[in-house]
Amino acid sequence: MFPALREHLRIPGMGLTTVRYFRDKLAMRARAQEAGMLVPEFVHVLNHDNLREFMNRVPGPWLLKPRSQASGIGMKKIHAPEELWPWLDQLGDQQSFYLLEQFVPGSVYHVDSVASERGVVFAAAHAYGNATAGYFAPRRCFHHAHPSSRCSRDQNASRKINRNLLVGLGFVRGVTHAEF
Repeated sequence: MFPALREHLRIPGMGLTTVRYFRDKLAMRARAQEAGMLVPEFVHVLNHDNLREFMNRVPGPWLLKPRSQASGIGMKKIHAPEELWPWLDQLGDQQSFYLLEQFVPGSVYHVDSVASERGVVFAAAHAYGNATAGYFAPRRCFHHAHPSSRCSRDQNASRKINRNLLVGLGFVRGVTHAEF
């Protein structure tokens, strides 16, 4: 609502297209990929022939994800093509609001940041844990005294990826939450 009002009144700030990059997982992945960032393989749940081609080309498992929900809400882990079709039947006309994405095992990090005039002025990285185990309870990754600790390396890498993502998506100012 606010981006539409901002555009209607010609008030500077994030417009509808940029907002979509942050609210729509499909739009975000497509734009991040265009900006040269590494993203898991994905396909829009729209054309069943494209889904079949994707599942033949990209090894499973895959994640069926709602395009607009936060974090892991509404995700389904799909291990074989025959598992997908009943879920799509259940979704009916809502299928286009989903994407199918390659499952990448490993830790999941999120970065909360504050940006001003296209620069990140504050960023805090946190670890969720091992996504392979389905563990999504937040676990803070504290700074360690030794700069070469794994946690510090992962935090620094997450902050760098976050900075590149914000630039690639055209974010100018405000607060963000991104997961990697």
